Parts: sequence; C-alpha cells; structure tokens
Amino acid sequence: MGFRLFVSHSTPEADLPRLTALVAAIEAAAGDTELDVIYNLDVMYDKEQLAPGDDWRQRIAFMLHACHAAIVILDENARNSDWVLTEAIFLSLRNQVDPDFQFIPVNFLPKDDGTADALDARAARAAERAKFGEGTWRVVDLSRIQQARGATEQQVADLVVGALTSKGALIPYQSPVDRLALQLASSFGGVAGGLLDPVIDKFGPDLSYLQGERATRAAMAITRHIVGKGKLNEIRDALDLLGLAVSDDGRFAILEALAPLRLDANAAALLTRKRANGKGCVHTSLQTTRPDRTVHWYIARANLAGRPKVMQINNADASFDSLQADLRTAWKKQNRRLGNPTDADADDQLRSTPRYVTVPGTIGDDVLARLDAAYPAISFVMFDSRGIEGPLPANIVELVPRLDADREEEIIHDYVSAIDSLG
Repeated sequence: MGFRLFVSHSTPEADLPRLTALVAAIEAAAGDTELDVIYNLDVMYDKEQLAPGDDWRQRIAFMLHACHAAIVILDENARNSDWVLTEAIFLSLRNQVDPDFQFIPVNFLPKDDGTADALDARAARAAERAKFGEGTWRVVDLSRIQQARGATEQQVADLVVGALTSKGALIPYQSPVDRLALQLASSFGGVAGGLLDPVIDKFGPDLSYLQGERATRAAMAITRHIVGKGKLNEIRDALDLLGLAVSDDGRFAILEALAPLRLDANAAALLTRKRANGKGCVHTSLQTTRPDRTVHWYIARANLAGRPKVMQINNADASFDSLQADLRTAWKKQNRRLGNPTDADADDQLRSTPRYVTVPGTIGDDVLARLDAAYPAISFVMFDSRGIEGPLPANIVELVPRLDADREEEIIHDYVSAIDSLG
C-alpha cells in the first residue's frame, strides 16, 4: 500500500498546467528524499475535471476517506467552489480528530506586486485571505493550520513533502476505509480468489490505489461504492453471486458495517470535533424521524470502523437531577456483570471514560454546563423529529446538512430490504 496524498482543488482548464506541475513536483520531491526509505507516494486528484455526476462524486468521496494526508489549493476558484469547501471541511475535521492525518493548505492567492500602490495591493490581498475565514469557510478553521506558500510549484512541493516527512518516514497508516476494509475482508476469508474478481471489477475498476489481497480489494471496492451514494441492495446482489462462500452471518456483518456510510460524511464528522475541555467531543443535535437507527448510524459513521461507547437515556423534564439519575441507571444496566454497582461507581466511569449519550429533545445551556462539570468526558447527542426551532443553545452544534425525511426513509428502506432478503 502506497502513501495516498489527496489534492483538493477547483481548477479551470486555463490553470491545469499549474496543477499538473505541482503534482509532478510533489512526486519528484518525494522521490528525491535523503531518508533511507523508498517512498511510494500516490497523489490522488481529479485529473480529468469531469462534470459533476455520480461517478465523479463517488471517486472523490472515496479519496477523502482513503487518503493518508491531503492538501487544499487555496485560490479564488477554491473560494467560490462549494465542493472544495465541502472537501476542506471534512479534511479539516479528520485532521482535528486523527493526529496522524496531515492537512496542508497550499496558498496560491496572489502576493503583493511591489508597485507604487503596494499598500493598497497588500490590503486587497489581506481581504482575499480573510474571505477564507468568513462565512461557511470558518468551519474549516484554516487559522490553526500551518499553510504552505511558495513562489513556484517546486517551492510549494518541497514544503509539502517536508511537512509530510517531518516525523521521519512517509509510511502509510490505516485510513478510515483501510480500517473498515480490514474488518470487512475477514468475511471473505472462505472465498476462492477468482470469485471475488467480479465484485472488484463492478465496484472498483481500474483504481491503482485499491491494492492488496483480493479480499482487501473487494472490501475496499464495496466501501467505495457505498461512500459514493451506492445502495446496500446493490452490494447484497453482488454478495449473492458468491453463493455459500459467504454465509448469511458474513453478509449481514458486511451490510451492517456499510449501512452508516449512506449518511452524510461532513454531518457525521462533526460528532468527533473535540470540546475545549479536551476530554469529550462537542454536544450535537440532529433532526430525525427514525432515531432508533439513524442516531446510532451517525455515531458509527463518525467513528468509522471504531466502536465508541454509546448509551441512551430519556429526557423527562430536562433537569440536571433527572438526567443524572438516568445516566447512572443506564450505566448500571450496561454493567450488570459488575454485581451491584453504586452511584459512585457510575459517576467515576461516566466522568473519566469518553462516550456518546443519546437523548431526545434539547438540554438547556445551564443544565448542560452542570453536566459538563460533572461528566466532562460525555458527549450528548440530542435528536428531535421536527428539528429545533430558532437558534441552538451556545454549547450545541447542529449536524448539517440535515437529513431530509424522504432521504432518511429511503436509506432505512434500503437497509431493511437488504437485510430481510438474507436467509
């Protein structure tokens, strides 16, 4: 497996030479390293500049999850591109959550030109840069990230490769889809290699970065399909072709693991943003008509291939005492094996172990502040079928974009239909 570097950009045809020169310079800089490691760097980007369509979005969406590091080219085209903004938000959140993931903004905004009006030019350029900190771009939080800026593509490439190799070797680690694929590949253990080729060809044709054993490539291919807005029923149909080589239990495990990927990646990623206390993630709110499935799918989507601790409580009167009692009761129910745990046992674990707690409705700011003080590691996920009217309390982040009710029902129907057809 090579080290995958994703390039986020919005490049009109006239500027394509700059993009291709930058990519070539990065590849050359990686090859010229003086370290005792031979780098295998796969630069992933949309080379063909296709018009928006399913295949284009599927390919790009998968790259966002499969890359080991990313750069975003900041120029006027990017500032006006909703798609680059979407990519930058997701990559920035990955960078905040995963210390191994490097996200490097490459600043190609014009410099001051040194003319008699240099002061005015400097102010104009500062205004251009400030636009990347305004509006929706604020979510990317570029001010906290060291940017690469050079006069030439070669200078920028040297800065990028220098940042990527600052910890030593450019060694690929498991990206979110690598971790998920490793989990899924175990279900293909009993499948003769050649039987998996149609699955690989159907869902992941001609992709150089789908490497490894056939089972791994098949797992990566079906993951790519679902990330790109594919359907579980399509995966189920492909698995059916494998016959008894994959058991019903194995197919169920695959479909169950893939189901959360049908939800929006940026919305789910907000669940992993750290709070200021550094112990828990932000408190979030989402609109859903089917919390029994959707809330837990969002949490699973945010923690791809991970198993975060999750509890569910009621919200009878939204008071601190009521919510604290519910937390203690829910924890004791999850830990009955401990015999007869006390409130103190529950408080000790709830205070120190990060977990998500799902709760209907909204918790007021004053109650949430008391809960934060008592249980700093808990992240509350609040849900409501109508959505919260008016502004949210200051300490709660809404998952956006919201999941449309019709889209939610379609996702759940697809899941139920695929699962019910097993056996």
